[in-house]
Amino acid sequence: MIPVLNTAKTLTEPHQLELFGYHSLHRGGFFSLVTKTNVTRQKSYPMNALPVVIRSVNPKIDTYLSQAEFFRPNRRIVNLAHLGVSFVDLDSYKTITYKEISSDQMVGELLLHCIDCDIPMPSVILFSGQGYYAKWFYTRAIPRQALPRWNALQNELCQRFVKFGADRKARDASRILRLEGTCNTKTGGYCRVIWPDAGKEPIHYDFDALCDAVLPFSRDELTDLRDERAAKKVIRDAEVAARRASLTLVKGGGKAGNLRRFNPLQLSWDRLEDLRALAKLRGGVQVGMRDEFLYLATCTLAHIVDPGTLKLELHQLAHEFAPSLTISEVVGYTSTAVKRAEDAATGSKINFNGKLVDSRYKFRNSTLVDRLEITPDEERHLKTIISEAEARRRDAARKYDLRHAAGATTRSEYLAQAERNRERAIILRSQGLKIKVIAQDLKVSVSAVEKYLKA
Repeated sequence: MIPVLNTAKTLTEPHQLELFGYHSLHRGGFFSLVTKTNVTRQKSYPMNALPVVIRSVNPKIDTYLSQAEFFRPNRRIVNLAHLGVSFVDLDSYKTITYKEISSDQMVGELLLHCIDCDIPMPSVILFSGQGYYAKWFYTRAIPRQALPRWNALQNELCQRFVKFGADRKARDASRILRLEGTCNTKTGGYCRVIWPDAGKEPIHYDFDALCDAVLPFSRDELTDLRDERAAKKVIRDAEVAARRASLTLVKGGGKAGNLRRFNPLQLSWDRLEDLRALAKLRGGVQVGMRDEFLYLATCTLAHIVDPGTLKLELHQLAHEFAPSLTISEVVGYTSTAVKRAEDAATGSKINFNGKLVDSRYKFRNSTLVDRLEITPDEERHLKTIISEAEARRRDAARKYDLRHAAGATTRSEYLAQAERNRERAIILRSQGLKIKVIAQDLKVSVSAVEKYLKA
């Protein structure tokens, strides 16, 4: 089991503020509250209003709380700011084994499962009025950039608790879950904490440590595995290049070697961040580029969110990029990309270069740079949507930093030393010393001494 930090404090509303991390009330983010009576109402509030809002809720109606913090008053993933919890929604009443057992028995079953499967104990287990929630609180909320790894953790936790009826549809960052202390009107039961016992503080986990404990590979192991695969690929590519070179009359072209690679979800998320950064650099999306921005953003977003929520996420993103556009204009710009995403959700494939592939659109970086008319200066501020030239520049800069950290000399230092060697070689040669002796004195090769003397 992983080490934990139990830094829980006495909060105004136990277990509610902890969803967002202890310092969330001092940030400028928002949370959402959803109530369901005859109609469903959703409203977003500033984080610092959370204690007051919770105390004002009518406990007799169905009430749900967002599980993440957003930088706009709208709980779409494109507005995600921070995450402070991992969770699984357990529909145990849908299973044969667990649908009839008591909440105390369920706690015992869940804790034994965690012990048997080496899963960190949940911070809290809640009875939702019908099913159960297991939640793991973080010692500190993580930023939006960590969403791909958070998603991987959510997927793995959901898989680990599948026998308890883990709901695969309830694992996204925009999810709402029942608010503690409110009624589930379907059953008349109230959502409440059933573990740990009253008076005991919940465990809090470091996010990275929790990931390392749950995911198949820790971050370090994953890095080592990627490095090993990259090294094998370099060797394999070199062998292929050598064979091709022996058959090629005119050499040239090729890709930047040993450049960094991203997993598909991380790449899509980073590209979406780049689109936002580009819009900000330009002081907003210009009128002539709105259709292109929205279309490419939709293609990128289709690889991040479920097709069922894609349109809702897209409308929020459209409001950010081009608030003056009408809904019909947004639909017109993005309909083909949305259709491809919906087709992909049904398992539909398309033929690309003789292979059946995912029907969602994918683009090369060079294509995105051209279509968005990104300048070299703008590329310096982006993370992934960059040209090959910028990729090579960054790769060279990384290698330079590594060499410098390892104690390698700079180009100017190398040239200065070479000049000193040349001057000494000339002096020693004028004294009648042999080239081999001069090479030993300078601790360089014989050929290097010959070059010094010729120069």
